[in-house]
Amino acid sequence: MCLVYIPTTAGTGSEVSPIAVVYNDRLQIKTNLSSPFISADIALLDPELTVGLPPRITAFTGYDALTHAVEAYFSPRANPMTDAFALHATKIIVENLPKAVSTGTDLQARSNMLMASAMAITSFSLAITAIPVHNMAHAFGAKIGIPHGLANAVLLPNVMGALPHLYLPRINGFAEALGLSVYDVEPKACLQQVIAFIRELRSGIGLPDTFAEFGFDEKRIADMVPAVLSDPTALAFKIPSDTIVQICQEVAAAPLSVQEESSR
Repeated sequence: MCLVYIPTTAGTGSEVSPIAVVYNDRLQIKTNLSSPFISADIALLDPELTVGLPPRITAFTGYDALTHAVEAYFSPRANPMTDAFALHATKIIVENLPKAVSTGTDLQARSNMLMASAMAITSFSLAITAIPVHNMAHAFGAKIGIPHGLANAVLLPNVMGALPHLYLPRINGFAEALGLSVYDVEPKACLQQVIAFIRELRSGIGLPDTFAEFGFDEKRIADMVPAVLSDPTALAFKIPSDTIVQICQEVAAAPLSVQEESSR
């Protein structure tokens, strides 16, 4: 038997991934199955099959691919091979995702995004260990029903800002892949530039910076702490509880009084 996988989005890279995510709707958790037998024998990346994907889904699936590249590059298990895939995937994504979102019929942009997605998940799978963005995204997806790519898009810059020790040692190299001029820039300042870039890119393709549209507010934060800590992806790296609360506060809907004041 020959397994042939054909993706219709450019984000998960599932067509070349040895990892499957399973959702238990009774327990409201996501868990992973990892096996070499999950991988395809042949993966066909046909950009024409992604042309009909709506702009918003194109945007947040693209951010899933970007998050794979980020978490692969900053992994404690990163190596020259995973770096090569992660950095080049990042470069391709920042150059092509806005085009794929704004002009869905751009086959070159769609093709480039499919290849970047495949490269990003390959590096992610080979280097997987500390993946706090995916850890939190899985919990938000399972508990709140937020699409995985959108959860990654909202959480990515906040997690990077809240856990700087994971990113500072290699941040300048990643900034170069984004096209930022950071020669001799001090790592803390460089991290802030990278976070700002990720936020600007996200805003430019029409994605939000909070989970307000899903009704997530500060009243639900207490439930998210155990959800994040019990997620199977937290086994290799546990996010401190106070950091989880901080990130949740940042991505929650603003209190009604604040919303009313800003609308005046």
